[in-house]
Amino acid sequence: MSILNGKCNIDSGSTGNLFRHLNKLHLNKKFSNELFCAKLVEWIVTDDQPFTVVELPEFCYVIQICNAEVQILTADTIKSDTYGPILGI
Repeated sequence: MSILNGKCNIDSGSTGNLFRHLNKLHLNKKFSNELFCAKLVEWIVTDDQPFTVVELPEFCYVIQICNAEVQILTADTIKSDTYGPILGI
């Protein structure tokens, strides 16, 4: 990586490979609140987090920094989305 006219040149080397990977597989995706919520529920369940983690101001702040458009579900909604299919609700 070199700096040319105040901008980084990331066309070669491992840094270039990283940026190509990110652009190809990650950065070009449009935000989907539905996908975010599904992945949030998956993280809560697999990492054994309490449902109320989504209501912590610190958690909400970090998520808002990442994407101001996100609509975070309530703990009750996540709980019903998680247990509803299992209980047939």
